[in-house]
Amino acid sequence: MDGNYVSSYIVSLDRILSIKNLAFFLRVAMASLNYKHLHYFWTVAKCGSIARASEQLHVTPQTISGQLSLFEEIQGEALFEKAGRNLELTEAGRLVFAYAEEIFLLGQELEQVLQHHPTERTVQLRVGVSDAVAKAVAYKLLEPALR
Repeated sequence: MDGNYVSSYIVSLDRILSIKNLAFFLRVAMASLNYKHLHYFWTVAKCGSIARASEQLHVTPQTISGQLSLFEEIQGEALFEKAGRNLELTEAGRLVFAYAEEIFLLGQELEQVLQHHPTERTVQLRVGVSDAVAKAVAYKLLEPALR
């Protein structure tokens, strides 16, 4: 790859993201992501506190607190800041939360598809029909294949 291309790509990214966010993205992309940590983070962010998240997850607050601390340490960023008895997301936390939302929504969608989708592999039939053939005739000819 051409060195000028890489330089212009980095400069373009720098215009979109601050250097701090770019460094955060690179650390996250290079580190292996622990989905249990991400799930704890996501639940705490949705609940607003470790205590409420621990009730929902059926684990102790100490477990969640320890896992969140480890997750923040691995990411190299504080993801929460205290706001009274609650926790609020930092800028980095909001970024991670947005990705976590997508990840877990896709996971839920996958579970639904697997539960309601037939296990047999479906066969796709594509048919091209000339404009000269009436649609009603084409449908009658293809009707047995559509059952």
